[in-house]
Amino acid sequence: MTARPDVPAPAMPVGGRALVDRVGAIIALLYFVGSITVVAVVGRQAWWVNLGEQPTVLGYVGIGLGAVALLFLPRFPGATFAACGLLAFLLYALGAVLGLPTVLMALVALFGVTLWTDRRSGLWALTAALGSLGLATAMLFVRYGYFLPPLETFLGDRVAVFLFNSGAVVVLTWAVADQVRAAGERRTLQREAQTHAAEAAAHQLAERAAVSRADTLADRQRIAREMHDVVAHGLSVMIVQADGARFAAAADPDVATNALETIAATGRSSLAEMRRLLGVLRDEESLAPEAP
Repeated sequence: MTARPDVPAPAMPVGGRALVDRVGAIIALLYFVGSITVVAVVGRQAWWVNLGEQPTVLGYVGIGLGAVALLFLPRFPGATFAACGLLAFLLYALGAVLGLPTVLMALVALFGVTLWTDRRSGLWALTAALGSLGLATAMLFVRYGYFLPPLETFLGDRVAVFLFNSGAVVVLTWAVADQVRAAGERRTLQREAQTHAAEAAAHQLAERAAVSRADTLADRQRIAREMHDVVAHGLSVMIVQADGARFAAAADPDVATNALETIAATGRSSLAEMRRLLGVLRDEESLAPEAP
């Protein structure tokens, strides 16, 4: 008998969920492929990929670490955003600017933390991203010796243009993610309102059915009491008249005859009243589905 091959164990769950889901894997794969393609096609010395004097492998390692961090974005958006910010800082400190891949990683993390958390967390992430760009702009001013260069020189500096454009893209990314999150919350609230309305309608129907059953039961009890009264009264009269006719039959046949007539009339009246009550019950039962 051949041994059963080992089944690979799933990722360790946290609170019943896996650490990495399909969305995180797709995000990480797209980022990795896109960034590697940009670095490979454009080259390591392009101003928006610039690796400086660092070896190319450092850029690839930075992109790989960014992809690994983005794997956990849907599950841990806040922690992933912080990790991406720390990674960007370390890359810049080592001299591997990786302009476009690093900014793309930060934008994806900002979008995720705004989309998958609450509005306050998204605002904190936006503040952190703009603060980082402000710090980079301040470092740019330091490069010019704390003095603004001539306007045409400053605007012609590619890094300056890149920083200011990145600020606009950061705000736009946050705004789009915030609107998507708000739209999702509105849809959730609408679904909850519809569910509550359906539950309220079902509760009202059940309440009406219970009231109808209670009314039907009360009517049946009333009719049963009336039938009991009719039958008991009729039988009592008939018994009394029969006893009277039996004792008067020998002495006064006319009295016995009148008693028998009263018995017959009472029986007919009671029978007619019983038929009327049974007719009412039959009409009510005809409205309900027939039972086997």
